[in-house]
Amino acid sequence: MRCIYCLRDDGPYTAEHVIPEAFGLYGPETMVLNDTVCHRCNQGFGSFLDQILARDSYEGLLRADIFPRTDRQRDRFRPRRTVMRFPDEPQFEHFRGLRLEVDWAIRRPRMLDQVAVRDDAGTRHTFTLEEMGTADPSLFRNRPPDAVQVFALSLEAATALQRAAESLGAHFKPAVEMERPAELQKPSMLLEIEGTIDSRVLRAVGKIAFNYLAFTQGTTFALSSDFDEMRAFIRGDGTKPAGRVSLDPILANETRETRTHEMHVILAERDEREIWARVSLFNSFSYHFRVCRHTAVWYALHSGHTFDPIERKIHKLTPIPKSIWVPRIYPP
Repeated sequence: MRCIYCLRDDGPYTAEHVIPEAFGLYGPETMVLNDTVCHRCNQGFGSFLDQILARDSYEGLLRADIFPRTDRQRDRFRPRRTVMRFPDEPQFEHFRGLRLEVDWAIRRPRMLDQVAVRDDAGTRHTFTLEEMGTADPSLFRNRPPDAVQVFALSLEAATALQRAAESLGAHFKPAVEMERPAELQKPSMLLEIEGTIDSRVLRAVGKIAFNYLAFTQGTTFALSSDFDEMRAFIRGDGTKPAGRVSLDPILANETRETRTHEMHVILAERDEREIWARVSLFNSFSYHFRVCRHTAVWYALHSGHTFDPIERKIHKLTPIPKSIWVPRIYPP
């Protein structure tokens, strides 16, 4: 036995889920690699890749929105790649442009403690207490008292933010308690999301693609040197393989504007002598990876599945002419 990532044979080995557990389990059908990934790689991927994908990516935000609420002690994870805001629109009143983050203890958004300031052009900037140390003091000096505001969920946090802003030259009106505008009392609303798809997110999704290939085609197949470029990228030792991130759906019967489901989609296909994989979590962004640029093994490779994290079911995909795939969710 050898680990398909580091290629070492000294173990020990642990179970590796093809799709991280955070994105759903599927009972006895759950795709799990046994005696295939060593404990060192599994543990490292969990800390540096899977957690980022699950909590600090667009797919992570979808996970928080789609999966049921939880009720645990407060989780102090702070995102660095994703930002949520109330739209800077009149119906949000004094909450316009304020930032939120997911409280992972309950999987729901909560407003950050922050200072908000409008510049001369009318753009609203927000800063947490940690960010005030790098804020431009010219944004705060000689501003009207109502141009700089503090929003906090506790008096202690509000006091600390006000002092930090005053040290940069801000002046405040007497503090008042603000009521939530009607827009914030609705059962749901649209938020603005800004995010970065960086190398950790790409490596995490690439790992799902390579895990899937190893599960469907076998460990011996994945150990081939043909996949050294892909495994080096996932480990963080190599450059990104050919590929792209797209808003176009993978399945044939969908468009950018019309998605029929929120299942995960994974495909692995042969294109001449190259092998490509496509992954879309919650049927959102589509990640395309060339997992092998030249394989010595010549055979047809067409494998695809959808994973329903709510119903906890896996469905095989069926190819039709011109390499278009459709979900086969009817009985065989």
